[in-house]
Amino acid sequence: MTKRTRLSIFIALSLLSGVALVYIAMAYAAPSRQTPNRSGNTSQTPAPTEYVAFNELGFKIPVSGTMRDWSYMPVPGYPESRAVHSQAHDKQIEQCRSGNGEASEANDPADKSFASFTKVNGVHQKSDHELEQVVKQFDSFYITITTPNFASCTNPDFKGSTDKTPPEMLDTLKRSLEGAVKL
Repeated sequence: MTKRTRLSIFIALSLLSGVALVYIAMAYAAPSRQTPNRSGNTSQTPAPTEYVAFNELGFKIPVSGTMRDWSYMPVPGYPESRAVHSQAHDKQIEQCRSGNGEASEANDPADKSFASFTKVNGVHQKSDHELEQVVKQFDSFYITITTPNFASCTNPDFKGSTDKTPPEMLDTLKRSLEGAVKL
């Protein structure tokens, strides 16, 4: 092998080594790629959270699928409170009461509500005589939840349950109020 051939081989190997080093360096420096999921998307963008805003109370709560038929009615005489209704729960109470001759109080939003929540100004001070449960403390106010509300029916022939709120509804409301965001 001539000196010129050895020099050419050395240069070629040096260039190949340099290219390999550059390629390896670029592979480590490049941002990591996500493995596509089953749908072919390469990123997982969470769905935007939907909220119900209570502007006059100064906060909003996240909404889950089970809360889609709920409504939040102001309670007369208690401007910082909202009576929480579910269309399905209201319907059960109406069916029960209609079979018993009972009438609903049309002007009282708490009449068929399964719970209520209240904004209380200040910092919560624990008491031995609390009727409501504190679910969220903000810097200048806190939110309480009261259950069961006045949603009951005394019809002994009614087969449905209206004397107490289904626990899953209360859990959903409590989790939502715990996730409240100040406006």
